[in-house]
Amino acid sequence: MESFWTQMDWHTGLQLLIDLVLVALLAGLFLSRRRGGSEEELRSLLGTFEGIVSETKTLADEFEKNLQQRAELIQHILGLLDEKLEKAKDTLDRLDTKPGRTESRPAPPSQRKDTASILRLARSGLSAEEIALATQRPVGEVELILSLDRLARPRDPQGAKKP
Repeated sequence: MESFWTQMDWHTGLQLLIDLVLVALLAGLFLSRRRGGSEEELRSLLGTFEGIVSETKTLADEFEKNLQQRAELIQHILGLLDEKLEKAKDTLDRLDTKPGRTESRPAPPSQRKDTASILRLARSGLSAEEIALATQRPVGEVELILSLDRLARPRDPQGAKKP
């Protein structure tokens, strides 16, 4: 029962409230009839009941109209997204078929020089923090370069990495 209350949206809650009011009015109508209520009380109760039914019908119509508008908007957005996806695929296809395209671009010479000096300092025994200070690079960048270098180095048959 708890999951019903946590998943209920405001539309469902409103409908439940209206249903409860209608049930209460019907119960009042029947009780008034049983105890011999006056004709005026019965007409008043019946008028209230008819007003609630009319208001419920209006709310249901507005809700249906709102749902239809949202469905149209979602369809429009999906159409735009499909168009953009097709354009992106076309662009990717053109890039893939471009002559002379290489899979990866080589790093610029300045980056290769920095990487080489970071690796050289690491092999000499300096920590990542010391290397960062010496090369004036962020510690995270130095650690990333060192980690990538460890992953890229081949292992020997016993499982230890080659220096």
